[in-house]
Amino acid sequence: MLLSRFWYLLLAVAAIMGLSTALLARGMFNRGEVVHADEGLARDRFELELSMKLDARSRIDALAPIAADGTVREAVRGKGKDKVDGQDGSKALKDRLRTMNQQLEELRADILIAVDNQGVILAQEGKKPARAGSGLGKVPLVEQALSGFLGDDVWVYDGAVYRMAARPIVDRGQYVGAIVHGQKLDGNLAQRLSNRLQGATIAFFLRDQVVSSYVPTDVAAAPTQAELAPLLANALSDERLKKGERTEAADLGGKGRAVFSLIAGSASAAEVGYAIARPYPTMPSPWAIFDQATKEDIDALPKGELAGGLVLLFLIAMGIVYLERDRPLAAFQREVDKLAAGQTEELDLASLSKAYRKIGESIHKGILVLLEKGGGKSRQQKANLDQLLGPTPEPLTSSAFSFGGDEAVRSTPQPLAMPAPMPMPAPGPRAPSQNNLPPTGPKAPSQNNLPPARVAPPAPALKAPPPPARPSNGGGQGFAPVQTPAAVHHDAAIAELAEAPSEDEEHYREVFAQYLEVRKQCGESTAELSFEKFVVTLRKNRDQILATRPDTKDVRFTVYVKAGKAALKATPAKG
Repeated sequence: MLLSRFWYLLLAVAAIMGLSTALLARGMFNRGEVVHADEGLARDRFELELSMKLDARSRIDALAPIAADGTVREAVRGKGKDKVDGQDGSKALKDRLRTMNQQLEELRADILIAVDNQGVILAQEGKKPARAGSGLGKVPLVEQALSGFLGDDVWVYDGAVYRMAARPIVDRGQYVGAIVHGQKLDGNLAQRLSNRLQGATIAFFLRDQVVSSYVPTDVAAAPTQAELAPLLANALSDERLKKGERTEAADLGGKGRAVFSLIAGSASAAEVGYAIARPYPTMPSPWAIFDQATKEDIDALPKGELAGGLVLLFLIAMGIVYLERDRPLAAFQREVDKLAAGQTEELDLASLSKAYRKIGESIHKGILVLLEKGGGKSRQQKANLDQLLGPTPEPLTSSAFSFGGDEAVRSTPQPLAMPAPMPMPAPGPRAPSQNNLPPTGPKAPSQNNLPPARVAPPAPALKAPPPPARPSNGGGQGFAPVQTPAAVHHDAAIAELAEAPSEDEEHYREVFAQYLEVRKQCGESTAELSFEKFVVTLRKNRDQILATRPDTKDVRFTVYVKAGKAALKATPAKG
């Protein structure tokens, strides 16, 4: 399943990269909108200052007809004491101011004051009448007007904030007084300024209190007065604000930005200023990027390439599934079907993948356990060469061995006991060979119809060199090892191999090479195997079959895989 795991890793990496790209795009989009909002606020402040100057100029111009009116000039020149138009001068002046103020319409003053050349208030049109003898001669704006200058300012007057404009009254070539015009910093002004700025929220504040504001209704998520008020304390402590500059843009809960600035004029000393705020669009989640896509963006997508990439990725995934799941599963299914149909007695584990091979081994073990519980034994039960043939000097402990019958059907007989040693026969007419080994050719069967057993020559006749002597525990002289019957049989088999027909030796070597190859394919070790040890076991098994099967003339050996391991099968041959 290595390819599948690698494929899943690639998919996970691609998904993480896609999500990371979306997150990065979201962050870049939000930062870009913040920068765009801050740049917009900087332009808004410039336009607001310009709009307020134009508004002040409009109010100054609106005062020209009032300052030039004959009734006003005559009443101001007589300081309200002389008769004007047949009535008291101060009353005539006040009525005239009221009438002309109504004619100003949008520029109508909330407070309209007429002063003489000393700055004494002669008449005041507004909510509160002027106190007798009150004067404005020392106020810079009035003082400049009495000197013949036009001007505007912002006052905190009677607890309210007013935008003021003043114009001198000229009569007979002399400055006889001035007209002072004032409008409150109210929502009407904020609305007019907001409309000029196209959607910005405008608020006017006096110290830490918002005195008026306007929130545009046609702008989604426009900042409100309640969102601006908590920021006033920090804004008033800003060093830039104290210098007459605007503050840095402040964030409004991730939805908008706002700047604060003091109004130019004497009211700045009383901390009178304004705030401008704008919303900015945000991308709350990576998936919101699709909401920002337009039809043009969708039409620009390379749909053909994307569809081709999708099909290619799908085919790669299906190919991996086939190689790592479908094909091994089909092979396993075929083996199980053969086992269920009786076509084979065990699964061919060598043809299965590693995962299904382990499952097959578990199935074999389970079948053996069930047979043992039922009192039977499996014909395919694995047998060790030592269990079949008795102990050998160095047995092939990792191999299994089965016998084939006359029909070459695999079967595993139960272990047979070694026959008792036969008495030494009388010397035959055949002369012994040069190395004193017995002849290997078959003898004529005896009267009891059993072939004579092969008898090893006496031990003294063997030429095998004795093993080196080992010192005793006490460190004295060494002792010679005892020549056991198994060792004698081992050496005799090796000696017999020297005189074996070339056909048998070639067959044994071919079987040995095949056996080594199959063990390597099954993942078994071959370090402990040697051809001499292998031949000892084969000859021992061959002799046992020849001794128990009178009709057998020869034995052939084949290699096969049994329960995932290399095994040998001996097949008797009659001819």
